[in-house]
Amino acid sequence: MKLPITLTTLSLQDIGLISHIDSDCPDILKKKLLAMGFIRNTPVKVIRIAPLGCPLEIEIAGSRLSLRKSETNCVLVQTQAC
Repeated sequence: MKLPITLTTLSLQDIGLISHIDSDCPDILKKKLLAMGFIRNTPVKVIRIAPLGCPLEIEIAGSRLSLRKSETNCVLVQTQAC
């Protein structure tokens, strides 16, 4: 099994499964991410990346969200094997 990578590391149109939220992430951000559906084993797809890399548009649980790079750095994902 591969080690988890940050959501920020995924490329355009890549899909990953949420592994966990980093323990160094501020509690308020953890609560926000959990409320938006960032739950273990949930698929997440990178839809768009802004020219300077921030924000990222992602799709999770049928919704599209735009998140700052600092927020996506807190989310660790497993990439799907090809």
